[in-house]
This record gives sequence, C-alpha cells and structure tokens, in this order.
Amino acid sequence: MSNDFSSDDDYDDSRAIFPSFLSNALNRNKQDLLSVDEQKELGIRMINGDDNAKQELINHSLRLVASRAYRYSSYAKGLEIKDLFSMGYLGLYRACDKYDPEKGAFSTYAIPWIDHSIRRGINRSNSVIQIPFKLDMLIHRYSSFTDKYFKENGEMPD
Repeated sequence: MSNDFSSDDDYDDSRAIFPSFLSNALNRNKQDLLSVDEQKELGIRMINGDDNAKQELINHSLRLVASRAYRYSSYAKGLEIKDLFSMGYLGLYRACDKYDPEKGAFSTYAIPWIDHSIRRGINRSNSVIQIPFKLDMLIHRYSSFTDKYFKENGEMPD
C-alpha cells in the first residue's frame, strides 16, 4: 500500500499526511454516513446476532476513527497515524460489542471508546516506565494548564 496519492483527482491538500486508506475513510461521501435511526437499527440487528450488521456499522464508522486518530497525531510523538488508526479501530470494535441502541446514536457512543483506546496506546508506547492511565491523563492536563498559564501571565503558577 502506497502512502502517495495516485492522481491529482485524489489529492486533498488538508489531509496530505494521511496514508491512502485513511484518506479514503475520511473522504467518504456524506451519503455513506448513517443516520441515527440507521445506526440504531444496525445495533438492534447486532444484538440479534447479525454479524453483517456489526461489520456494516464498523465500515460506516471508519471516518470517525480516522478523524479521532488525526486529532491525537500531534500528541503521539513517535507514532505514525496508521498506528493511531489501529488503536482507534480496536476502540471502535469494543464499542460495537458494548453498544445499546436504546441509549442513542452509535457515533456518539463510540467516541469515548475510540479516544480511550488511542490514549491508552499512546501511554503504553511513550513511556519506558508504565504510568497508570489516569495518572498520565492527570499529568497531561496539568502540563497543559501550566503551559496556558505561562503564556497568559508570563510566569509559572505557584
């Protein structure tokens, strides 16, 4: 699989860093996106044991995984976007297993699962010493706060 765009027609300037499989996931037509009712129907079919419904829901949600992976790409030093996408895909798969159609749209439900999976993967890959996930997120929030405070006030907080 090549990371190059095959022709000028496929080139999307804003997503040039994406490998082609991610680019394809992000550039799906709006017609490929499922409505809330379609997501719920697929969820009901999944509960009833229809594996095709699960695969269809996953396929239609790849754009969501790609966009979430892109958001974390600046935070994940040393990881390629395809690694983040793979981590997000695991979260998407887990979200499919836990989805309850009565609680609303699948896309809204899946975002925390995807984000959690990506953040956990980043945490595991960035650290020589394994820091508990919650502590790592607390450290990240603290460093973000101190950076913002320093930019606004010109000094570090007490």
